[in-house]
Amino acid sequence: MKFDNPKEPKESIFKKKGFYIALYSSLGIVILAAAAITIAGLPPTRNNVANNGGVDYSQMQQTLDSTTKQYLTQDQDSQDQSALNGANSGPGAAGGVQAQAPVQNPADSQTQAYAPSTPIPQPLTVSGDTTGQTALNGNVPEDPMAKVSTKTSLPGAQPKKPSPPKKLFKAFTQDTKMSWPVLGQVIMDFSDKLAIYDKTLDQYRTNNSLAIQAAEGTQVKAAADGIVKSVDKTDRGGNTIVIDNGNGWMTTYSQLQDGMLVKPGDVVAKGQVIGGVAKPDIYSILLGSHVDFEVQKDGVPVDPKSVLSN
Repeated sequence: MKFDNPKEPKESIFKKKGFYIALYSSLGIVILAAAAITIAGLPPTRNNVANNGGVDYSQMQQTLDSTTKQYLTQDQDSQDQSALNGANSGPGAAGGVQAQAPVQNPADSQTQAYAPSTPIPQPLTVSGDTTGQTALNGNVPEDPMAKVSTKTSLPGAQPKKPSPPKKLFKAFTQDTKMSWPVLGQVIMDFSDKLAIYDKTLDQYRTNNSLAIQAAEGTQVKAAADGIVKSVDKTDRGGNTIVIDNGNGWMTTYSQLQDGMLVKPGDVVAKGQVIGGVAKPDIYSILLGSHVDFEVQKDGVPVDPKSVLSN
């Protein structure tokens, strides 16, 4: 009696079965192919059609093709099943067959469409690019037409002339002297610490300016070079002009007529006429017509007589 050697690998029953199926399928295919060649070689006469039972050759050829495809499919299925069973038995088992990776049909790879979640950026062709270079990811060269101005001027419109530069003035220093805005008698003196009598208000009060007597309509002149800071009207001072004389010096002219001759931003020179003396307002009516002249240094009132020329 012969015993099987356990170390010898047993031949798989599936492998035997697949072999016979493949063999019989191949023989059948050869026989059918030979019959098809013989029949196809006959001339398509009316007698041949009659001898073959009235069957058309084209129909027979289609039948043979479908039969051949069926046998091939069965043979492929049996081989795949044998490989699968061998893989399930494990690589270390007796008679085990290592599973082979399925061969991918080239036609299947063509059916796998690439569908990204975001659209693929298309290259932007640069106009006039003869080298075939393209700009991607937004790196588009600057459009030369973007710098072309779209502003157009109306027909007959005159170009706007540039404004002339503002004139400079010589800043005031205490070493120099200011000129009097009007020539006249001081009818109320400067006093920022001691109260003095105001006959119009009939009370004692401090006074931060000089009240210089002058006839109505007398020209009022700038005491020093400077730039006009403001032109307005107040309740206590009437029409008032404030001039910045530089270096922290400021001069104020009040009790002026309407129609003042300067405006904010104007540069004035020492001795330039800026307005005229007006009638006294209700708060200084007993003083008669005059000009209130005030001087400040860094916002602090200064006695005008200390900087006025003698």
